[in-house]
Amino acid sequence: APAPKPAPKPAPKPAPKPESSSGSGAVVHPGAFCSSAGAVGVTSAGTAMSCKLDSKGERLRWSKA
Repeated sequence: APAPKPAPKPAPKPAPKPESSSGSGAVVHPGAFCSSAGAVGVTSAGTAMSCKLDSKGERLRWSKA
């Protein structure tokens, strides 16, 4: 008689989605572009960041609050 088939393994849980970069407390990357001036976030290390114009005044980027 053929051996019984093993039960399929459950699918892995999807990774949690990061919060929106314009939301309060979102995990952000220093120097990355952002879209909402004045938005706040934190780095994975816990550094407070805010979305503001770069040193040239051309693009919105995450920088230390």
